Amino acid sequence: MIQIKNISARLLIISILAPISLLGCQTNRLPPVDIGAVPTPPVKDEIASIKAQTKDPLPTDSRNLITTLNRYQWQLTKVISSPNHKMVDDALIKTIINAQYPLIMEVQPSAFLLHYGCQQYRLSVNNYYPPPFSYSFDYVSEVAHTSCDNPTANSPLNSPDKADLKSHLQRLFITEYSKQFYFDLSPAAASTRKLQIKMEDGTILVWQGQLKPLQPVAGIPITSELLARYQWHLKRALSSRHQPIPELNHKDLPILAFFRTDISQSYVRFSTGCNGVGGPYILTADQRLLIGSAPQTVMGCSNLLESIEGKVSGTLLNSQSQLTLALAPTEPDTITNTITKDKTAYWLTQKLDTGETLIWENEAPDKP
Repeated sequence: MIQIKNISARLLIISILAPISLLGCQTNRLPPVDIGAVPTPPVKDEIASIKAQTKDPLPTDSRNLITTLNRYQWQLTKVISSPNHKMVDDALIKTIINAQYPLIMEVQPSAFLLHYGCQQYRLSVNNYYPPPFSYSFDYVSEVAHTSCDNPTANSPLNSPDKADLKSHLQRLFITEYSKQFYFDLSPAAASTRKLQIKMEDGTILVWQGQLKPLQPVAGIPITSELLARYQWHLKRALSSRHQPIPELNHKDLPILAFFRTDISQSYVRFSTGCNGVGGPYILTADQRLLIGSAPQTVMGCSNLLESIEGKVSGTLLNSQSQLTLALAPTEPDTITNTITKDKTAYWLTQKLDTGETLIWENEAPDKP
């Protein structure tokens, strides 16, 4: 087993919701944007080759560890109770493991997303403890399940046990003695592998992982290095109804995105002219962007700026989206960025799972 203990990433879920009346950067000179279906070519050879490879992260490489864990869908298969603190009783184990619907986990920046039939929960995770037990669970919150239609009367959504499930999860993950933990990840074996979450009190949660399929991608390949090369200026924000979002289209109040990557984590920060918000992110091989959240400074700003920041936070933090990169239009009146003539101008389209579409343009980064 490869023990992943020396991890120093910061992962923390914080929801920042504020009243909204926001901004953006829409101009009348921009050509209409088609946010319909994007032509989907076959999966590229280099993407397919990534699927066939599973590289183990170094023990100190927290960023690659979280990215690797995100490649799999994890099913809880066993709970080994601590001999010193038996916080998990047999009835709880039977409810969660031997149920008709298994407990499924997806690892995301700052959180685990837990699926149980038609129920879905977010388990917030942070990391600011010294090794070996660097991670800790924070809290469990119920979230809407978008992919479960017409649940039957016997499904977990309508089950009498529904009210008890959150309590079960609290007892399983968040107790007085077992909040802190580390990952023990087995070497890759074909498309499956085993993960143990080892808690400070001796409790062990055993998960079986199945490699998730990669989806076809369109456009220019996107890497974290390319995203970090520029600052990105929001040019247009469209709602799920394909209408401009007034709050995110203020011409004179730009929204900028800054990506950075190091061995500890990949992080994105959004500048709104107020405090700024951001969090760790994962960029998958098929160009899915998953953004978490992190603690933010709280400084008084104007009502407009605070509403801008609240909208950006509510839209982009703890979000999932599909990215597509294309060359910017070559007509002179459509290029408004500060990229010099010897640099490539891009438009980055971000289609959020909640339906919004954001279009970003790269700019030369500000010099310190």
